[in-house]
Amino acid sequence: MKFKFYYLFFILLVTSLQVNAQTVPDFTVTDSWGQTHRLYQDYLDQGKTIVLKIFYVSCPPCNAIAPHLEPLYQDWGGGQGDVQFIELSMRQEDSDALINAYKSNHNTTFPAAGGQGNSVAASIPYTNGSFGVWSGTPTFVVIAPDRTLDYDVFGFGIDGTINAIDAAIEATGATGLPTGNQDLKDTTPVRLLSNILTDELILNSSTELSEVQLTITNLIGQKALHDLVQLTKGHTQVKITHLPDGLWICTIENEAQGIVASYLFVKH
Repeated sequence: MKFKFYYLFFILLVTSLQVNAQTVPDFTVTDSWGQTHRLYQDYLDQGKTIVLKIFYVSCPPCNAIAPHLEPLYQDWGGGQGDVQFIELSMRQEDSDALINAYKSNHNTTFPAAGGQGNSVAASIPYTNGSFGVWSGTPTFVVIAPDRTLDYDVFGFGIDGTINAIDAAIEATGATGLPTGNQDLKDTTPVRLLSNILTDELILNSSTELSEVQLTITNLIGQKALHDLVQLTKGHTQVKITHLPDGLWICTIENEAQGIVASYLFVKH
């Protein structure tokens, strides 16, 4: 009897280790802003940690936790460092327009993909029992650069879940800073210092770009600002007090390089 007990314990232990050692499949999705995201090539192979949120637009608990994710996203670099958040809708009917309305309602700035962007296929491995019992939406998955995952990260209530996600990110070794493969000063000559703004937009330039074209549009492409800005090395401030609260896209262009940078920000 004792032999059988140890044998069963050994089998359960091996099975548990095998589940924990599972690696995630690659995916390619297009977010609601039209940007393509390749899990392996754009993120994991660059040493980045990914936080996936499996959701759908009309899901009540997904909406309840949504506003609490943005501060955590900003704490981990706001997508500018070695951590990225991506939302994947599990419903085909969640169009880009519905996704953008959802994001605008909750003032989130991290990418989200809907049915138009291949999110359903990308989310299937996380909803079909491949990595554990599917408990419904929202489901949070933290993926380390070595392609292993912490599946269904949650805690007691919203605050507990946010703290659990934070701990799971930290456990991957992430810092929120740029990785060794990503030098932001070299690859992006202009950076937005913060994605959450009130009265002014502050751009930091690592090079002397002189005059640039600054365009601010809403999520459906309507222009709120289209002006030439003298951009010097260091900080350049642009007043945005006239903008209504909500999500906006800032695009910087110059004649020599075309589009230099594009950022999503929240005005509140």
